[in-house]
Amino acid sequence: MRALSVNAYQVPKEEPSAPAELVCENRYLRVNLSARDGGSVQASPREGGEAAVAAPLSSPGRAVLSALREGEQEARAFLGGVDGETGITWEAQARVESGSAALLLSWKLFNRRMAPSPGAPLPLRLPATAVAFAGGAFCSLDGSTVVAALDQRVGVATLRDGAVLIEARSPALLPPLRTRSVSCTLHFVSAPGVPVAANRRFVVLQDEEEGKLRVHAAEETPSAKVFLQLESGETVEAMLSAYPERAAEYTLRGLGAPPKRILIRSEEGEALMDAPFGYRDHDEVWATTPAEWERWDELPLARGLRLLAEGSHSEAERLLLAATHAPGLEHAAWFALGLAAMRSERWLLAAADFEESLLYCGSNPLAWWLKNWSLRRIGEEDEHDLPNAHFLAPLEPCLRVEAFLSGGGEKVLEEFGADPVPFLEVADLLWWCGEEAERQMVLAAGAEQTSDALLHSLRALGLRRQGMEMEAAEEERKAAAAQMGAEPHRTSELMELQNA
Repeated sequence: MRALSVNAYQVPKEEPSAPAELVCENRYLRVNLSARDGGSVQASPREGGEAAVAAPLSSPGRAVLSALREGEQEARAFLGGVDGETGITWEAQARVESGSAALLLSWKLFNRRMAPSPGAPLPLRLPATAVAFAGGAFCSLDGSTVVAALDQRVGVATLRDGAVLIEARSPALLPPLRTRSVSCTLHFVSAPGVPVAANRRFVVLQDEEEGKLRVHAAEETPSAKVFLQLESGETVEAMLSAYPERAAEYTLRGLGAPPKRILIRSEEGEALMDAPFGYRDHDEVWATTPAEWERWDELPLARGLRLLAEGSHSEAERLLLAATHAPGLEHAAWFALGLAAMRSERWLLAAADFEESLLYCGSNPLAWWLKNWSLRRIGEEDEHDLPNAHFLAPLEPCLRVEAFLSGGGEKVLEEFGADPVPFLEVADLLWWCGEEAERQMVLAAGAEQTSDALLHSLRALGLRRQGMEMEAAEEERKAAAAQMGAEPHRTSELMELQNA
C-alpha cells in the first residue's frame, strides 16, 4: 500500500530567506519577523499603535532560519530553529490574509529524537498586563484592546512573568518523531468593552456600564445572524453587520437576564462562532504521558536502537519489529527499521519501512526525506516526497543540507551562522543512516563555518579514518583552541569519541 501524499497539490512558492528581517502586511496589519536575538514576531495595527510580540523564540546565539510563502490571498512567514539539548525543532508561523484584520500565529514543535523530549510554549507578550478569559487572553490600553484568541479545548493560555504562554493541551513530553502544534489569533480591537468571547473571526465585548454588547469582526461580515443564550434559558436573535473598522452594537438592557453564550451564523447557516462568555477551565482534558515511558530505556524501541548503534543489526531489527506493535510508537519503530535498512544498503526495504512509518505519522518530514533519499540510491524517486517534506517543515535543517549536498553550494548553509547545532543534528541522523561520506561533508562545512570544539573533534576523527593525518592534526588544533558549545550527548558523538 502506498502512503497518501499530504501535499498532492502544488507546493506554494517558498523563498528561503537570508535577510534577518521579514515583513508581512495588508491594509489592517503590519507584522515584522526578526531572526536576530533568538527570533521574534511583532504585530501591530497598520495605522500605528502598541505591538504584541512573541519573543524570544529560541536561546540567544542559536541559528534562526526564515522563509516566506506568498500567494494571491495570503502571505506566510516562518521562523524556526533547533534546540540542541532537547532535539526539538520549533517553528513559528505568521499568516496574514489579504482581507483580514487578524493575525494567525502558529507554534509547531517536532521531536527529531528517538525518545520522548520536553516541549516549550509560545511566549507572547501583549502591550499591557494580560487577563485570561474564555477565548484566551487580552489586555486593554488607551481605549483599545489586544486579544489573543485560541480554542481552549486544544490549547491553553497561561499568564506568567508578564507573558502569555500558549501551549497545546498535551503531555509534558513530546513522543519521538511527533509534531505538536497550537495557534492563536491576534485581534487589535478599537471598540470599547471587556472581551467575553473570541475566536479566529470575532471578538465579543461587553460594556456593563453602558449596557452594551459589541461584536468586532476580523473580516467584513455584512450579513449574518447573532443568537444570545440568556442565563434564564431564553434565546434572543438579531441581524449582524460588522466590519474590522466598525463593530456591531447591541443593547442588553431589557433582556431580563444577562447573556451567557453567543452563536453567530452566516446567511447560509454556517456556525461562524459558538462560544460561552467568561472564563472556563478545561484542565480536565489534559492528556497524560503513558506510564510505560517511565521505563523508556527498557522498551523494545530503546533497546533496539542501542543494539543498532552498536552494530548488532539482526538483534536490533528483531526488537524493532516487536516495537512496531507498541501503541503510539509504531511510526518510530518503522522509522528505526528504515535506518537499519539504510545502514545495510537495502534501499528498497528502507523506502518501504519509511513509507510504513508515514502511514502511522504522515507529519514526519524526516521520513519523507529519507524515503526519497533511499529511492534515489536505486535510481527511483517519488516526485511528492521532497515537496511533502518542504511543505511540512520549510525550515528543516536536513532540507537545507539536502540542497547543499545536491550542489547548491555552501551559501545554502549560511543561515546556520556560527551555530554548530544544525550541523551536529544533521550529522547525527546521517550517522544513523550509515551515510558516512555525506556526514563528513556536513561536518567539514560545519568546521569551516563555526568555531566549535566538538565539530572540529568529530571532523578530525573522520579525517584520521581516511588516513589524512596532517588535516586531522589541524582540526585537533582548532578543537583545542575552540570553545565547547555543549557536551557531547547525541548517540553518534558518544560512540565516535568513545571508540577514538
